[in-house]
Amino acid sequence: LMRVVLILTTVVCHLFAFKPIVFRNSYVRPVYCISDSSDRKAFSDSITKHFSKTIISFTILTTSVFPFAVYAKSELPSVEKCFGAIEKELDPTRGESLQRIGADIQNDNWDDLKLFTREYDAGFRGGVLKNAWKQFEGDVQKSGIEITNSFTFDLIALNKAARNKDPVEAKRRLEDVRADLQNFLDLKSKI
Repeated sequence: LMRVVLILTTVVCHLFAFKPIVFRNSYVRPVYCISDSSDRKAFSDSITKHFSKTIISFTILTTSVFPFAVYAKSELPSVEKCFGAIEKELDPTRGESLQRIGADIQNDNWDDLKLFTREYDAGFRGGVLKNAWKQFEGDVQKSGIEITNSFTFDLIALNKAARNKDPVEAKRRLEDVRADLQNFLDLKSKI
């Protein structure tokens, strides 16, 4: 960052040909009036020291005032909770997201379907599937990652079907998404 600032300052000085400002017997040079390499070096050293002191002060302040921020780790939800969310999604009476996608396809609500498939991928995949497979080990974790990737690609294909306003392809991709969730749920017996 400092090099970028120095380079930009140098370029500006050369572009606009700023010269040093002379006040009678003393030479006072504003930042934008650096003319020779020794002044540039001094300016660079000064900025670097100031920037370094600022970063160090900020780090000390934040770690002393908010020490928990340094050691904070987000705790993953339990695997049981993740599998519970998947079971709820697959339940035809309680699973709201898949029902909403199905209703959007049936009602030709393509704009909502395009938006919701992106949100569903980010929210459900990232918040449930990914948090679950992070807690798996070995081959089960590899399978979890593969199913999660398949889930993402099927949602992308569903989004494409919505952009093309193709209800047949959208229904096919919705079934693929359901199959991905069922396959992930089947991993429960392997952990």
